[in-house]
Amino acid sequence: MKQASSTQKTYMNSLPKGADINIFLKEFAIKNNIQTASLNFIGSLEQVSLGFYDQTTRKYNKKDFFTPFEIVSGTGNISLKDGEVFIHSHVILSDKNYQVIGGHLFNSKVFAGEYVIYELPELLLKRNFDKTTGLSLWNNNQISK
Repeated sequence: MKQASSTQKTYMNSLPKGADINIFLKEFAIKNNIQTASLNFIGSLEQVSLGFYDQTTRKYNKKDFFTPFEIVSGTGNISLKDGEVFIHSHVILSDKNYQVIGGHLFNSKVFAGEYVIYELPELLLKRNFDKTTGLSLWNNNQISK
């Protein structure tokens, strides 16, 4: 595996109110030609759609929440899938009663938030279908440019 070098770029800014986190970050990555990166985000959401991957059925169980949440932690990465920028993100959220839920982030509606993208320009990670898990995973043979 190739390590990141000093050419790494960092982007930090606010998430627009009403934005979908994954869509916003994908559009930002495309506009800035970011193909491989690590990302973090925090803030609060007006609504969200989360998923849990069922390893037996090999399908995501999705659940929509139409209530405010704090983003305790948002993390993910940017890579390529089928030749296009792909955002893979997970969140841990807390509600007004300080109860915590989390999962794979599908859709969201931002109330307020901030993000950090750590671009890794010397790496090129591509996702390919893995028949063992049923997921699109990074191919370890394709990690350096």
